[in-house]
Amino acid sequence: MPVVALAAGASLAHRPGPLAELGDEAGQLGAARAAAGDRTTLRAIADVGRWLGFGIGNLINVFNPDLVVLGGLYQRLYAYLESSVTEGARSRMLDAPGEMVRIARSGLGSDAPLIGAAELVLSGVIADPASIDGRSAVG
Repeated sequence: MPVVALAAGASLAHRPGPLAELGDEAGQLGAARAAAGDRTTLRAIADVGRWLGFGIGNLINVFNPDLVVLGGLYQRLYAYLESSVTEGARSRMLDAPGEMVRIARSGLGSDAPLIGAAELVLSGVIADPASIDGRSAVG
């Protein structure tokens, strides 16, 4: 099975235990069950985090970023994923890129897609504030 399928939020719903009964809402409600200390949920989240870390570690080797930001479902579950993601990534990373990268949770929360869409719409205005509807007012 590909790493992407094992690290996807939907994979929480396909694991045996209390998350399977939640279906598509497994990722969202998994945080509540993890906060309550449900061991099966915590193990499932840690397993997803480990697979996510494997993929992140491989991407760090290829792209050598300074920062990897986890958003969406992973942002909500970050407190429970952090150690397993870091461990998985470190097991795959080369030493040099691994020393310079930081894996962090998004600070934008659930509004990240909306903020990104707004920035995309306004990118022309941000690039050239004197423009009107994307056409430069100067020259």
